[in-house]
Amino acid sequence: MEERSSSVGPMLLIAAVCLTIVGTAVYVMHEAHKGMSQTEAKKAVSTMLAARGPATVHFRTGLVTSTSDKATSPRYKLLEVAQIITEEKKDNGIQVTLTEDGKKMLDHVPGTTHTKNTDGTEEYSVPLGTREIVAVTGVNVISPSAATIHYTWMWRPTPMGDVFDLAGGYVGGLNVWERAELAKDGADLFHSAPVPDDYNATSGWQLARN
Repeated sequence: MEERSSSVGPMLLIAAVCLTIVGTAVYVMHEAHKGMSQTEAKKAVSTMLAARGPATVHFRTGLVTSTSDKATSPRYKLLEVAQIITEEKKDNGIQVTLTEDGKKMLDHVPGTTHTKNTDGTEEYSVPLGTREIVAVTGVNVISPSAATIHYTWMWRPTPMGDVFDLAGGYVGGLNVWERAELAKDGADLFHSAPVPDDYNATSGWQLARN
C-alpha cells in the first residue's frame, strides 16, 4: 500500500505540471488569436510618439563666442536667411540679435523655452514639429503582452519647422554639407508624405522603444 501511495504522488505532480503547460499554451494562443484592436494599437503608438517629444532647434542671442556655440554654423545661417536673427562680427565673437519678426514667430510656437546664461547670452529651444500617427496598417500579436504594430506617421510642423524643412525654400541656397549639418541639428522633411514604421509594444501594450 505504501509503495502504491509513494508512486501516485509524483504522477499527480507530473500531471499537474503538464496541465499548467497546456493551459498556458492555450491561453497564449487564445490571446494571440484575439489580437489587438485598432483602437488599442493607435493608442499605444500615439503614446510612444508623444513620449519621444518634438524635434527642436537650439540657438543663442547676445555675444556668441566659439566656446558657447557655433554662430557660424548652418543653423545660424538659416535663421538669418529667414530673418529671425541678425549677426554682426565682433573681435571676440558674433553678436546675434533676435529680430522683431523672430520674436513674433517664437510667440506663436508653443513649447518654446528661453533661458539666460551666465555668460550674458540668452538661449532658445524651439520645437520644429511633433510626430503624429496617420494610420495603423497591421498588427502582429506575438504574445499576450507583446505585439509589433505597423503604422504610418507624419510631422505636424511649427512655423519654425517650416524654416527648417530640408525641402523648403529657406534652405535653397545651402550646399549638401550644410544641409547634412542642419539634419543633425533637428531639420527634417517636415512636409513629406506619411512615413511607414514599426513599433514593438510590450508589457500589455505599454510604452516601449524599438
